[in-house]
Amino acid sequence: MLWRPIDRLCIFNAFLHTHLESEFGGVDLFTNKIFRSYWNYQLAKDWSLHFIAQYDETDAGAALPTRIVPSATGLSNWFWPSGKSRNS
Repeated sequence: MLWRPIDRLCIFNAFLHTHLESEFGGVDLFTNKIFRSYWNYQLAKDWSLHFIAQYDETDAGAALPTRIVPSATGLSNWFWPSGKSRNS
């Protein structure tokens, strides 16, 4: 979003949200949020001040399976760190 409160000041704000979800049951694997603010103040024709600030928040989500083992049907069974199959 671009905003110019006065002629010499230009403020640009952006919010980015990235979210990745597992296709096997809708478990959140990854969430990332970034807020960025860019300020530009024009002092003269040849001089300007720039200010950039960013806030970043990352959530790694749930633990992933440690390995995938092929089954006789050609599909995969997922084994969790406890050693138990996800499908059983």
